[in-house]
Amino acid sequence: MSSSRPVRMAVAQRLPTQTLAGMENRRTSNEVKQDKEKATQLEAANAEANAKSQTDKQKKVAQAEDVIRREDIQRTKTAARPDLAMKTSKAPKVSER
Repeated sequence: MSSSRPVRMAVAQRLPTQTLAGMENRRTSNEVKQDKEKATQLEAANAEANAKSQTDKQKKVAQAEDVIRREDIQRTKTAARPDLAMKTSKAPKVSER
């Protein structure tokens, strides 16, 4: 028997330390810079989208509050006893003589 073992060429081309350390497919510095730029652009786009979403939500809440306020005003105008409703609102008080 021969003392040398047969080795496949694909395995013989690799260095065992690189395989163990996971260093086979490393990115270049340019690739790292490009990835960082893409990440910052995505973060900026997400921040802008979140800000727009937040303002849209605030506008919807403001519209709902306006509708409720209008309904309250209308209710006080058409109440059976508007004088009672006026006591709770910010209506000017009538001075007694």
